[in-house]
Amino acid sequence: SPGKSDNSCSLRLHSRHKNPMPKLHVKLPDSRKRVARTFLALKNGSRHPAVTDGLLILLFAGWFCFYNLDNGSFSSDETLSVRTTQSILETGDLFHLSLGGLKSYYGKPPLKMWLNALAVLAFGESNFSYRFVDALFGLATCFLVYFIALRLFTSRIAGLVAVAGLLGCETYLILHGVRRSVQDSMLVFFFTVGMW
Repeated sequence: SPGKSDNSCSLRLHSRHKNPMPKLHVKLPDSRKRVARTFLALKNGSRHPAVTDGLLILLFAGWFCFYNLDNGSFSSDETLSVRTTQSILETGDLFHLSLGGLKSYYGKPPLKMWLNALAVLAFGESNFSYRFVDALFGLATCFLVYFIALRLFTSRIAGLVAVAGLLGCETYLILHGVRRSVQDSMLVFFFTVGMW
């Protein structure tokens, strides 16, 4: 309570009588005071709920986005992105995109292919490296959705439910989004940033 010494800890004793007992102030040594604070934090929930929620999102959304990412062959939409990225890596030309050197390709913004090229340089050529950028943007979108829901509803539960709803969307997660090397994951991320 205000005005009391920093080394005091308030206890309120309850009784079944109509007149409760007054507050008692007990002096605790610093080490016991830290233990008492830790116990109260565990009893009342985490001292840093945003850190706890962030770890939950990182764990579960990261698993949904990255687990077994290199499995499966490329879809026809992914092939456009992969061939364009391979062309960038072969020629070193970032601005004249082509589909394997056969014809020019300007159907999509080049940022995705540039980031794909960086991922391939970092991880080597594999399905994982071509899909890494999309999974990363999908994970970032989950964090944004959490913070938007937290801001709108001032509820951590609403934020976590919003992330679960996003991860429950099969089209976004599996068919044509986070786990595929297409533009959609990045597009959804930037639209979400715009709503923020």
